[in-house]
Amino acid sequence: MTIELKKDRNHLVCSWEEPKRAMFQGREVIIKRLLMRRLRLTSSGDIRRSELSKLGSPRREKAVRRELERMRREGAMDA
Repeated sequence: MTIELKKDRNHLVCSWEEPKRAMFQGREVIIKRLLMRRLRLTSSGDIRRSELSKLGSPRREKAVRRELERMRREGAMDA
């Protein structure tokens, strides 16, 4: 999963690959879909619960929270 802070510092863009089973010419194949979600940050730099629910997985939510904390420590969130 990759997490990127946009230049306006109001959005995080999260992208990840997700396997999806499909039938192709009578065979079952697995397709790796690239999914992206754009999460809006509050003015204080936090993420609302409704934004985190866009990720669809508690594991991804935790990863985004961890990355946001790392960005704050490194000073990437400062204007």
